[in-house]
Amino acid sequence: MPQINRIRVNNVKYNFGTQFYDDFMMRFNCSNTLYDLANGGGKSLLMLLLMQNMIPNCTLDDKQPIEKLFRQGSGNTVIHSLIEWKLDPCYQKDNYKYMTTGFCARKANAKTDEDDAGAGVNVAGDSLSSSVEYFNYCIFYREFGDNDIKNLPLENNGERITYNGLKAYLRDLEKKDFGVSVKIFEGKGDYLNFLTKYGIYESQWEIVRGINKTEGHVRTYFENSYKTSRKVVEDLLIEEIIQKSYNNTLGVDNDEGTMAQTLMDIKDKLLELSKKHAQISGYDSQITAIGGFAEYVKGFKVLYDEKTMLEDRLYKLMIACKKSLADSDMRKKNIEDKLESLTADKQLECKCAALGEIAAQEASLSEMKQLIEDALKAVEKQDKQIEEKRHRLTDLESAQDYRDYLEYSVSVKQITETINNRNLGNEEITDKLHQIAADMKSVIDTKTTALKQEYEKISAEVKHLKQTMDEADKSYTESLKRQAAAKAQIEYIQSDIDELQKNLAEAMEDAGVIVAENAGTQLTDVDGKLVVINNNIDTLRLKISDISDRYALCNNRKEVLELNNKMLDEQLEEASKKIEDMEADETRIDKLLSIYNVSSKDELSGVLYGIYDKMGRQIIETQKEADKLDTFIENARKGTYECHSEERDRLAQYLTDTYGDDVVEGHEWFRNLNPGQKRDVFKRVPFVEYGFIIKNDFDRIKEDVTLMNFQRGAYVVPVISENVLYDTKLEVNTELIAFAMKDMHFLRDDASLMVEIETAEEELGELNTQLDKLNDRRAIVWDDYSYVERLKMLESSALVIDKDELTRRKAENESEINRLNLEAGDIEREKSAAESRLEELQQMKLRHEDVASALKRVMELSGSVNDKAELLADMRKQLDDADAVLDGTLDTQERVRSEYSEAVLKCDGLERELEKLDSGWNELYRQYYVEGSKSSADEFGAEEILDMEGKFLGLKELIDKENSDISDKEALLRHYRNSMDKCVKAIEYRGSDFNEIKSKVESGVLENIGEAAMYEIKDSINKDLESTASKRSELDSLNAMMNRLEGSIEHGIGKIREEYGEYEKVTCDNPESYIRQHKAQAEAVETEIKAVKSELGRIDKEQKDIYVWNKDLERIIGNAGLTIPDENEIARLMEQDASDDETEVIGTNVDIASYESVSKEYDKQMKLIGKKKDEFEKRKGMLANLLDGYGAGRLADEIRNSLAMPSDSEETVSLADRLNETTGLIQLEKDRVSKGIEDMERIKDNFENRCIQTCCNIKTDLDRLPKLSTIRMDDETISIVGLSIPYVPEDSFKDRMSSYIDETIDMAESFMAQEERLRYIRNRLTWKRLFSVIVTDMNSIRVNLYKRERIKDQSRYLRYEEAVGSTGQSQGIYIQFLIAIINYISSINASAGNTGIIGKTIFIDNPFGAAKDIYIWEPIFALLKTNHVQLIVPARGATPAITGRFDVNYILGQKLTDGRQTTVVVDYYSKTDTAQMEYTRMDYEQTSLFFE
Repeated sequence: MPQINRIRVNNVKYNFGTQFYDDFMMRFNCSNTLYDLANGGGKSLLMLLLMQNMIPNCTLDDKQPIEKLFRQGSGNTVIHSLIEWKLDPCYQKDNYKYMTTGFCARKANAKTDEDDAGAGVNVAGDSLSSSVEYFNYCIFYREFGDNDIKNLPLENNGERITYNGLKAYLRDLEKKDFGVSVKIFEGKGDYLNFLTKYGIYESQWEIVRGINKTEGHVRTYFENSYKTSRKVVEDLLIEEIIQKSYNNTLGVDNDEGTMAQTLMDIKDKLLELSKKHAQISGYDSQITAIGGFAEYVKGFKVLYDEKTMLEDRLYKLMIACKKSLADSDMRKKNIEDKLESLTADKQLECKCAALGEIAAQEASLSEMKQLIEDALKAVEKQDKQIEEKRHRLTDLESAQDYRDYLEYSVSVKQITETINNRNLGNEEITDKLHQIAADMKSVIDTKTTALKQEYEKISAEVKHLKQTMDEADKSYTESLKRQAAAKAQIEYIQSDIDELQKNLAEAMEDAGVIVAENAGTQLTDVDGKLVVINNNIDTLRLKISDISDRYALCNNRKEVLELNNKMLDEQLEEASKKIEDMEADETRIDKLLSIYNVSSKDELSGVLYGIYDKMGRQIIETQKEADKLDTFIENARKGTYECHSEERDRLAQYLTDTYGDDVVEGHEWFRNLNPGQKRDVFKRVPFVEYGFIIKNDFDRIKEDVTLMNFQRGAYVVPVISENVLYDTKLEVNTELIAFAMKDMHFLRDDASLMVEIETAEEELGELNTQLDKLNDRRAIVWDDYSYVERLKMLESSALVIDKDELTRRKAENESEINRLNLEAGDIEREKSAAESRLEELQQMKLRHEDVASALKRVMELSGSVNDKAELLADMRKQLDDADAVLDGTLDTQERVRSEYSEAVLKCDGLERELEKLDSGWNELYRQYYVEGSKSSADEFGAEEILDMEGKFLGLKELIDKENSDISDKEALLRHYRNSMDKCVKAIEYRGSDFNEIKSKVESGVLENIGEAAMYEIKDSINKDLESTASKRSELDSLNAMMNRLEGSIEHGIGKIREEYGEYEKVTCDNPESYIRQHKAQAEAVETEIKAVKSELGRIDKEQKDIYVWNKDLERIIGNAGLTIPDENEIARLMEQDASDDETEVIGTNVDIASYESVSKEYDKQMKLIGKKKDEFEKRKGMLANLLDGYGAGRLADEIRNSLAMPSDSEETVSLADRLNETTGLIQLEKDRVSKGIEDMERIKDNFENRCIQTCCNIKTDLDRLPKLSTIRMDDETISIVGLSIPYVPEDSFKDRMSSYIDETIDMAESFMAQEERLRYIRNRLTWKRLFSVIVTDMNSIRVNLYKRERIKDQSRYLRYEEAVGSTGQSQGIYIQFLIAIINYISSINASAGNTGIIGKTIFIDNPFGAAKDIYIWEPIFALLKTNHVQLIVPARGATPAITGRFDVNYILGQKLTDGRQTTVVVDYYSKTDTAQMEYTRMDYEQTSLFFE
């Protein structure tokens, strides 16, 4: 295999177009290379792209196909992946040293504008997705140049070459001589075949692909794909490597298919050869046996003319039976109609009950909506009150701020006046005070008068509201009384209704009525039933009389038969004496009769053949037991146990032929588990060793219809998914289930194992001794049997026939007597049952009369309940009216109380205003008022009044405090002015208008109610809020309940529509009662349905009996060779025989005695014929058995299946002639077969030699594996892989292969379809199956792997199944094995002329996860060097000790370019010779390459 020199990836975007391989190259220089790239940087994608050069359109992970690169949003158009290989000398042709393989792909049908209109599009037929089209190509060159991997023009000045552009360029190169050779491949198969010519093999790269599905996957790949040494040899070495190598070498695609077809072509000849070998030695004996039987046939006599005497009676019985069936069908139809009606009634009652449920829920919903409406009104009302209180409180608080503003304003005026008039004298100040006091006297008097008028008005309003409030209280009390009276009346009426309903329920129970409204209908039904019961009583009395007559007739017939039997006993005694006299002279027969303890030659013949046949079966069974013991001993010595039985072996064959290597014997699979796994699996699935394990795709097994209905036995074999090892949910509870099975624990205990083996060997010795004795004894029995048969063929005994006839008649009479005894008992029981039924009907009549009386009582009480219910409805309406009045009264009461409280507050505020005015006059102005002084104006505005108050206080202060500090007053002035501003802002903050508040205060609308009153308002608001929150919570609860109730109603309506069709709303006053009644009615109907079904079952049982009788009669008539009458004929005969007493009895009540009597009489006659027929069949069977013994199985089957007893003399002669002709044909066949055997044997011999040669070729190639896996370490040559295969001796190859081919042909015949036969043969002729022929035990194959330890002396070989250590050691062992396998593939594929060094290449994704120690890698690198294997490893964070072992090291990273993370080389290190420079292409004008 060539090694990789350089790689190139071009124009590949990934991760939704965010990352990019622009035009990326790396130089591996045909050396071990490690490149480091962070996770998520595109390591796996790069490997996937490179793999397209070896296996086009492959995947590493099924979730990440190449097709994914072209999905929407990826941004990819055309992608390129190239690898430059340095060819090994043996593969260099025309001095071409380098080969570049390329892969170009685009989205299917993604043609660009530049594509040629006629360009062909190849969508890879074997691709994972038809949405990708691609082609591969190879370019060969002797040295680097314009068209090597680096310089191949995939882009030009930033423009990318198109899909068809590259293809056109390569085709142009192919045509012209540029020192290169070009190959373009449209198909994957052609490309892969071409690569094999240069040492690149699909089998190798499939393994590389498998180990790189995930990081560090080498170990898990081998452990999962090839779990055992046998799997390694069969599936890996033979199937994947050796056979594919053979196919590559010879250019063959399907060798086993060709061989299978060849065997199919010669199969029939080989089958015939085998059979003719077995037949030829017995031809003479066959001729003798058939000639003797022909002589017997010539003397055959039969009686056919006595059977017609009973045919007329059989016809009449059939007519009677048909009539009974018709009557039964009519009764069944009536009952089925009734059942259908009852079912409809039940459905109607269930629907009514469901509608009642909806009505009850809708009533509850209506009440709920009313509650919600009331609660919502209460909440809205209280919200309105809260808002009004909040608004009033805001105004009152703003009014208080305004009053504070006024006070501050007065203080400002006061201080300002003081400051402004501080230089005036006291006299001037006093004059001003007198004038202001006079003006204030006018103002205060005016205000006082206005306030007193307002006070009187409000006081009158308070009195009026108090009176209105008292009236509202009185009206509320009266409403409460009316409400209470209505409730009391309702309770009284309800009590009456309850009492009436109680009485009604008792009456309904007595009458059996569920719904009172149905009482009238039921009364009509009861009256009708009474009429029917009376009629049934009369009919039953007549029937009892008829039964008594039948009983007397039965006894009379029995007495006649007993008398007849006495006469038969005398005749039998006489016939026996005559037979004994005839047998006295037959010396040898007598001796044999004595030896075998039988009384006749017929019986002797049967006994002899029975013994012979039984001994044959005993020999077969004993041999099977011996074979089983032999197999058991052989397997026990190997530590295993195999389950065998005919059914299980057929199942094993089917599974193996259908599913191939996915099927493993449970004991074989279990044996290969480690001890911990064995304990776990055995604990959960104790029967695992007795079944089969399915390794892959268990869903196929579950969907296999043939397997789920396998053959016809009741033999159960577990077929278990291999996931039983991991899925702990599967566990059999051994506390509740036990298995009858062979305990296999002895296999795991050496002492017990030896005891089992010794016991089995003793049993095997006894069986072998027994087999010898049986074979000797069977030969003697066959000699006696042949003698008796030849003698019987020449004899006929009328006396035996006479004696047998007398015995038969007596037995039939005794049988008839027994039947008559049984019939008499049946008649007695029938009479007893009829009498019991009569008593039941009489009791039923009394009960129905009582029910009729009770139903009348129900109708009376039901009418009273309905009257009371109407009165109750009227009273409830009155109660609703009273509730509405009460609610209105309550609203009025609350409104008046609110208005009264507000008026009282206004009065209190006016009183405080008057007191304030009076106290202000007396305390401030009175002392400066001069009686008679006049006001300076008639009216003063509010601002003027405030101005006067301020001036007065300021002037007064000048007098009172002559030496006050002016600076303090100025500071106080500023303080008051700030306070005034705060008051204005406080008013505006509450959302009030200052001027509006001013107007309301000045007009008296906003009185001063005091802080206590405002706190009361606040408390009232808080209480109202709490009350509202509580009511809202209740409202939310009510809404939630209403929503659930509406949902329940909607669900119920939907369910009714689903189950009963249209939804029809019902109206009822008492839904609970309505529901209860209809449910009870449904239960009653269900009870009646059960009774009807029971009656229907009784009729079905009765019909089954009649059907049996009818079938028997049809069989008898059919066996008689008569035509069964059609319906028209039966109707005619029924009409004709209507007056026949017997037929009439059977027609109305099928008389079993008469039916059995007639049929048995007919059977007697048929037995006279059948006896000869039985004798004929017996002798025919004996002849067939003789022919079987002579090896003429097919002729014996022909005689068994085709030879029939002749019906007359002409047929007898014809049959004898045909038998003689058969003997002549046997002689001819003997001569023909003898001549043809020689040619057939030569054909088989050639085919078997070809199969043996295939096995020998496999053996030779397998023997090369250990030699191709050696390394040199510590001055010692070590073979990394060891292989041990237990071959059978070469001189037995031929016999074993011959048996295997015979077995294959025989088993193929068990398949019906030609395709199934061919598939089975192809499976049997696979190389790995053929190879098993020359191996004693495939399970004994051992693959050994070398395990390197830190200490040399501790290094050793381990079995493949046990090749474990630390995680790192195990990984190292499997990497060594991988390298050996890769070298093995290359070596066995190389032709004999390919001498010299052959390179190989493998990729391993980050194998250093656990295998970081250098001692693990020492043998690996030694093996790489020895076998010239180039190792390429993408990794992350490898240790220096590891990286130092690689010749080439790359550190890759990503940089942001044009918004994408582009992969680039960050650092590069190489130990290789870099003297040879790469060729750099010179710029030149590019011809049209269809660039993007």
